[in-house]
Amino acid sequence: MYINPRSMPQTPDDRPISPYYEHGERTVLGAMMEDAVALADGTASLIPDDFHLDSHRRIFNAIRSLQKSELSVDFQLVCAELRRKGELDTVGGLGYVLDLTNGIPRKFNIESYVRVLKEKRTLRSAITMAESLSAAASAAELQPREIIASAKKWLDEIEQDSGLDTPMETVGEYLSTHYDDVERVFDLDPRE
Repeated sequence: MYINPRSMPQTPDDRPISPYYEHGERTVLGAMMEDAVALADGTASLIPDDFHLDSHRRIFNAIRSLQKSELSVDFQLVCAELRRKGELDTVGGLGYVLDLTNGIPRKFNIESYVRVLKEKRTLRSAITMAESLSAAASAAELQPREIIASAKKWLDEIEQDSGLDTPMETVGEYLSTHYDDVERVFDLDPRE
């Protein structure tokens, strides 16, 4: 049985902040509103989940909507699209969107920023997986082999999403290499 990590018990909200690169997110969005090459490369390479901040995901979606409609993409039209969706105030207003276009490097290389944003998304996915698996193991409602099977499947999904070329060691391989009794790894009874 595969465990959907989003349906697993969640950890408390006092966990450390997830890894993200706010400056990179802002720079990519600003560049996409200013430069046609950055726009084409960004919309071809990125997905909304590559942006950690909800406001940035909304702005990215507005940019993609304009591009799919074959409309020009600039600050004014992005704000109009956000206003049409009722999201302009949610993302921080006109001033915030305009500020995204300030300070963009002259020789902008979007590929470097895209790579970093994707790496941060991969780290966030790994953290979510680890927290969900930990919560599932602590709840002791599933068999260890179900948790391990879910971990393997999720790791494969993270690897595919991230585009990593290096083969990952499976959870089963790791556990069998580092633990004598794999079943005891998930035995949380302190009396034993």
